[in-house]
Amino acid sequence: MTYRHCQDGPHHNLVCEVCGRVVERSADAVTRWLQQVRADEDVVPNPQHGDLYGVCGACLRADHRAPTARQ
Repeated sequence: MTYRHCQDGPHHNLVCEVCGRVVERSADAVTRWLQQVRADEDVVPNPQHGDLYGVCGACLRADHRAPTARQ
């Protein structure tokens, strides 16, 4: 596991499960999506912080395989 100092204040991280790259996005960038989650699901997401895991474009291009659902 890698530790990375993040910006102060509300933000969200996009984390690559292959290389560990982390990209920070401001909380404003995902506000509409969180509002939709709240409307669709029985959950109130924390709009201050969150991590979304997946595979970055560089790792996808290096692997040349279609992305698979991760659990």
